[in-house]
Amino acid sequence: MRAVILGGLLVSLPGYPAHHPDGAEKSQESIKKSVASGKIHEECVLVREGHRLQYHFTASAGIEFNLHYHNAQQGRVIYLFGPSSVSANPAENQYAAPEPQVVCLMWNNKATDPVLLGYSFSITPI
Repeated sequence: MRAVILGGLLVSLPGYPAHHPDGAEKSQESIKKSVASGKIHEECVLVREGHRLQYHFTASAGIEFNLHYHNAQQGRVIYLFGPSSVSANPAENQYAAPEPQVVCLMWNNKATDPVLLGYSFSITPI
């Protein structure tokens, strides 16, 4: 887990890319989670200018998904996709950052049963 300053607030980002001993950032991840009823799962990653976040996910049932970042200057969340109820990733499953941004993939389970979530992402130069 990493902690960063966003808009003057110290924020813990469990999905923030970790630095490897050689100094390179983690640029790909594959994860499986169970999202309990009424809970969310959020994965936040740093996408540098000139890089693209590509993501893919599947869910065992319908789950609300959104892709967003926090605009500290405006003090609000900017939604790039959703929130929308889905069971697999939307057709547009990539985002190219115009400037360095911490971009978050977020799933919200509004169902009464747990949802099995599998997802992967990569960050690559454009």
